[in-house]
Amino acid sequence: MGVDWVWMRPRPGVDRAALEAAVAAQAAWYRERGAVDPEEFGHLPAPVAPQGAPELDDLVEACGQDAYRVQVLVLNQAFPPEWRSADHRSHLPDELAVRVRRWRRHREEVAAGGHREFLRAWHDHRTARETARAWGRLRELAEAAGERTNHWARRPELVELRERILAATPPVVPAAPRWGAVPSDDPGEDRSPFVAMVREWNRRVPGGQKVRVLLPAPLEQELAEAVGCDWLAEFLDWAQRAADEGRGLLLC
Repeated sequence: MGVDWVWMRPRPGVDRAALEAAVAAQAAWYRERGAVDPEEFGHLPAPVAPQGAPELDDLVEACGQDAYRVQVLVLNQAFPPEWRSADHRSHLPDELAVRVRRWRRHREEVAAGGHREFLRAWHDHRTARETARAWGRLRELAEAAGERTNHWARRPELVELRERILAATPPVVPAAPRWGAVPSDDPGEDRSPFVAMVREWNRRVPGGQKVRVLLPAPLEQELAEAVGCDWLAEFLDWAQRAADEGRGLLLC
């Protein structure tokens, strides 16, 4: 995600409504061009560009030397995806201080153990999504192996594993939880058998046939790293300095 934030200020005399429309149009432009990960945010509505909105670059000017990659916030799993998707945008000077306070407060709440029901449900959804992706790839390889004459594909233990894979019901991906809604207390499907079969397959096949399983780190480890990230702390200080000096953040 090679998109940055830099400090910016509106040009003199620019109308506030024009600025808001231009910010919304720019956010929609970035979403349409894939700057926001569809795997992470595809369940959320995309921003809509107002008709006839001016170009933001015509209304503001960049100032300052530093830049921060938006992933410092937008890919930080301590924040709900609804926020991270909405915050993948430019931030006007009179909005920025409020947003920095909200980001800081949420970080402190998560560090103190808050919001665990939602964050656990979101972590489970991501785990299920990755399990289903890996399982889909595994089935493709297992089906193709049935046509192979290679020695490894003819081994009885591989043939037996292949039959188990093809007979299994694919894993289910639950709906993504919604921030602010009451998360379900359903523990969901046990995905360990699927992961176990992927790993067993990987032990029995050559390198080109292996399936990568990129499961999230355990929840508490992931959150500790997310809220304790020095990069995030530095970004929040940098964004606060921008707000204190009457600057905003420009997506570029």
